[in-house]
Amino acid sequence: MTQKKRGRPATGQEPTLTLRLAARLRLDIESWRKQQGDNPSRSEAIRRLIEVGLSAPNTSIPTVSIKQVKAARSLLAWSQEELASAAGVSIPTIKRLEAQDGALGGRHETGNRIRLALETAGIEFIDENGGGAGVRLRKRQKK
Repeated sequence: MTQKKRGRPATGQEPTLTLRLAARLRLDIESWRKQQGDNPSRSEAIRRLIEVGLSAPNTSIPTVSIKQVKAARSLLAWSQEELASAAGVSIPTIKRLEAQDGALGGRHETGNRIRLALETAGIEFIDENGGGAGVRLRKRQKK
């Protein structure tokens, strides 16, 4: 005699993934789910949202290069120490990053701080669009 299995029958063959979501995010998912015509389950709604997010074109912030950071510092007449102070990172971090070439490396948060400090000071980063990446000073607003 075979013993009866407990619980709901398996609905798929893929491994189960468990995650914790903040209350606000859960509410947003529930709101989106209720707007769908076929009223998907919460799991199906999360799968669909992930698929939509992964298939969307990458609209993240363009990568900033070390050369752009150096050019931005030059336009602002900032030293490495002044950039470190404005970005809230250490001077050795700025020196280490600027000693390399290519994309701005280091931790993601550090790169964001450096970029934000330069943009707050009036720098606009120009992404690679056929004419080459670059930087420029934002036009000052007339008072």
